[in-house]
Amino acid sequence: ADSFFKALIDHFAKPTPASSSSSSSSSSGPSSNNVMSPPMTPSSSSSSSSAAGINVNWTPDDFLDYVNLAQDPYVVGMRFIELSGITPPAAHMIMPASLAMGMAPNPATSLPSSVQQDPAVPAASAASPPQNASSTLPTALLDTEVELLVRAHMCFVQACSVEGIRMVQAMVKSRVREYVRAGEFRLLVRLVTAMQSYHEMEYIFDILVKYERFELLLRRGGRGGGVGPTDTLKVALHSYLTRRLNKLHQGRAGGGEPPTTPEYQGLLSKLEMMFLRFGMHREIGESLQRQASLLVERQGDVSQGVNASGGPVVAVSQKVLAKNPQWRKDLLQAMQWYLDAADSFQKEKAVTTASHCIAQAALIGLQLRVPDTKFVNLTLQEARVLMMYRGTFRDTLIIAMAYGINRHDDWMGPVYQQALINGNLPFLEEFMRFFPSPYTSTTTNSASGPNCPYSVLFSELAKRYKSDANRHSRSTSFRKAMNSYLKDKFLAYEIAKDLTIQHNSTHWEEFLKDLIQSTPGLDYYKAGQAVAPAPGISSPFAGLMSPSSLPVPP
Repeated sequence: ADSFFKALIDHFAKPTPASSSSSSSSSSGPSSNNVMSPPMTPSSSSSSSSAAGINVNWTPDDFLDYVNLAQDPYVVGMRFIELSGITPPAAHMIMPASLAMGMAPNPATSLPSSVQQDPAVPAASAASPPQNASSTLPTALLDTEVELLVRAHMCFVQACSVEGIRMVQAMVKSRVREYVRAGEFRLLVRLVTAMQSYHEMEYIFDILVKYERFELLLRRGGRGGGVGPTDTLKVALHSYLTRRLNKLHQGRAGGGEPPTTPEYQGLLSKLEMMFLRFGMHREIGESLQRQASLLVERQGDVSQGVNASGGPVVAVSQKVLAKNPQWRKDLLQAMQWYLDAADSFQKEKAVTTASHCIAQAALIGLQLRVPDTKFVNLTLQEARVLMMYRGTFRDTLIIAMAYGINRHDDWMGPVYQQALINGNLPFLEEFMRFFPSPYTSTTTNSASGPNCPYSVLFSELAKRYKSDANRHSRSTSFRKAMNSYLKDKFLAYEIAKDLTIQHNSTHWEEFLKDLIQSTPGLDYYKAGQAVAPAPGISSPFAGLMSPSSLPVPP
């Protein structure tokens, strides 16, 4: 312990080359005797090693290998406490190392008494650190003192001494104000990251936040002892910041949206800075997604008017939106946040969440493109109604993906409404082009062979058509759709035959006749016979060899 202490004194008493040159070049300038070299990185250990091979930049593992040469790490830790010259608080006073070893204390080998707690300075308080004060202690002594406390803590951890660990933590708390008065916030970072007692030393986080020195916790490098990005530090900082943010949010009168106070926004920016520093892409995405969602929710009072009773959406007056220039600006900001969130989620391979953010950004783009209709902040029922009456497939697809109503059953209503009721066959065509596989049949007895395209789709449309009280007015659109897009002529025949018999419709009877005349071999299918087509005739019924392979009517 004494040898390591001497190495610390030699190391911190050595001024930097910059300070030496500045003091020699200008004797009339401010004194730089207390400006000492910053903590050295392990790469410079050769210059700081003593003749005995002691390196003050040892990592914790290397240092503990050195400490284990002694019989008891606890005794080494107590010796470091004595050398620091700090009197532990009475509540944490334990037997000194000199008494434990049967020897008398040696004041000549400890730090000067000026390093001890100044009686004129009250005990440190994390809630109210001093504002305008200056420390009278040299920087070298403060550096040495902190390093002795750190190494003593390591020794007590190695010795499994709970009393020793608590004593060091109490000594650190009694000295924090002195480090703040000296402006040595880097020493606070050294203490909290090297000891890694983040919960017990959370008051240091409070001080760093108050004095805008929080970024020191996120810097790389430092002397061996834990400074730098570690998993434990990352978890501790995340827990600390989120807890303070939640406390401010819950303590806000009325609750609701997060507060916009400078304190809240400052903590939020520090949380985002920590996410970026540690590469926490998922957390970055969640933060951006949350901000975008809250910003979009605030736009609900600007565009109103969706009729959830089943009718079409009531358009919003363009004049109302024109009077709110902030509306467009906020939506553009929310769109950018959603896109940035999607990029962060993509880096974490969270493809589903990234797709959801992209869908939300597309919905905001649709709202900006068509400001006279409300698309954002809809309920599921309102979104389903909007899908029914939005005549453009692209817009309907954006709504479906943004509100998570993109299943097979969710699409049958809009397709039937647009294609059969409104006669909007381009809607059906775009739908079939975009969804080529989920709406296909996987049976092998289809007339056109396995995986006949869109057999399931037209079977579902036929079911809806049968239960439609106004089906007579939809028959023309249905026949056109089957003629143009249904390649399974067997299925078309069965649908038309069923509708002719069930509803005694002359229109469907004529459709049957035209279908038989235009499809080679369909007359044999009608008679229940299966023959191979004549040579040279291209028929969709090639391979049909027996009546047992005929398709089952829907």
